[in-house]
Amino acid sequence: MVSQLSDTIWALKKDELLLTAISDRLKIFLQRLQISYPSVKMEVLESIATDHLLPPSQAFHLFQVAKESVINSLKHSGCSEVTVVVEGKQGWEITVNDNGKGIDLENLNTKSEGGNGIMNLRTRAAECGWKIEWVKHVSRGTSVIVSSTTN
Repeated sequence: MVSQLSDTIWALKKDELLLTAISDRLKIFLQRLQISYPSVKMEVLESIATDHLLPPSQAFHLFQVAKESVINSLKHSGCSEVTVVVEGKQGWEITVNDNGKGIDLENLNTKSEGGNGIMNLRTRAAECGWKIEWVKHVSRGTSVIVSSTTN
């Protein structure tokens, strides 16, 4: 609860936040999380040609979507690696990749596979007008991709 409050204050005390600020916050989150998952390699990679400004509420929701996606990977995939890719070009995109067992896309809308976490991700993305998708890789793992729909 304290962590959630801290994240809320971080986002809402600003007039707007840069994509790089969200990326930096994700790096801190992964560093703190690493202690609980010492056998999992976690990293944030950046490819930010254009550093987009986001209103505080959207920055908060974007951070929460990335955070929840990482936690879902750690809890459910059996992965040994989680990589968060933050990209800024004409639009922005954040992708959370894991090398775990892969999500069951056919049952993504059911309670067993797509519980409250998935619903929360969809709701946050819809409220902000973003696109969110899950991609199961043929070899191994899942990607959760959230992206802006406007430039």
